[in-house]
Amino acid sequence: MSTSQSSPKVSRRDFLKISAAVGVTAASVHLLDTYAPWLDYDQQVAAAARSYEGAATMPQQMQELVRYSTLAANGHNTQPWKFAMRGDVIEIHPDANRRLPVVDPHDRELWISLGCALENLLVAARAIGYTAAVTYPGAADFIAVRLAADAP
Repeated sequence: MSTSQSSPKVSRRDFLKISAAVGVTAASVHLLDTYAPWLDYDQQVAAAARSYEGAATMPQQMQELVRYSTLAANGHNTQPWKFAMRGDVIEIHPDANRRLPVVDPHDRELWISLGCALENLLVAARAIGYTAAVTYPGAADFIAVRLAADAP
């Protein structure tokens, strides 16, 4: 009586499938570990909610104003805005790539979201010592905010 048992053989195709699955799994775990925002949630909330610490230059202060502006409420959490800083002017542009034409065919909510961002910017600007002159869309399709130094 023979007691030899043959071990199961793995075909080359099965080996490649298993190798590919292991590789994809390892890459996915690495990407999740690197880019997963929920892993450092408390740190990210603290960074977003940190109070103004006072920036030295006007461009740095304008970046802080834009940061406060991006914390605004917005329709469907699309954040449909882009900002441009030119001299003492901050421009708020609608981001056409973030439009929702099915639920907002006339861009009403998009412009309301830009208004919320504008309001946050105006409140923050006043708090750190700027007055703001706002130019609403007319010939151009963006909101322009000209800043002038003032007392907080």
